Amino acid sequence: LQIIKSIEGLVDFILLDQPLYYQLYESLNGISSQVLCYDDQEAQITSLYKKLVSLSSKRQLNVFIIGNNHLVHRLSLFLLSHNHMVMTGASDRGLTKNADFLIGLTPFEESITPDILSLIGSQTIVIDAGPGSISQKAVLAGRKKGICLYRIDMRAGLFGEVETVLQTHFLLHQI
Repeated sequence: LQIIKSIEGLVDFILLDQPLYYQLYESLNGISSQVLCYDDQEAQITSLYKKLVSLSSKRQLNVFIIGNNHLVHRLSLFLLSHNHMVMTGASDRGLTKNADFLIGLTPFEESITPDILSLIGSQTIVIDAGPGSISQKAVLAGRKKGICLYRIDMRAGLFGEVETVLQTHFLLHQI
């Protein structure tokens, strides 16, 4: 709130992630800058999904997600709603060589290790959606095994989310 008050009036727009927006909603009365909210999690899920479908020509993906946070649930529901197969876990239980994708969603916790990579086939694509879900040893082991490893960069997805919020505001207030 201190940061908002220090820049309020100096900028046209202040963008807040949804949870913070709702937490501070009552305190935002009287702010002269336009306060808009965006959904950071939605941007992450959308970017990740777009990457998955761009890497596979299959109509139904088999995705295993290792994670321990709320994004695992949102991503799982999103994938299921698009008719994909999903398994989740905090470890490798249930991971098979048939997985099309192995996604690490454990920020700054090396949940994807060489031992876990030994359980998947070389055709499985591994995605670090953490960041920091893949250990350095796992990166080396994956390269040696011929596994494709990706790190999702959220800057483009976040830019798209912010652009959508600003364009929607413009359409509602200028046209």
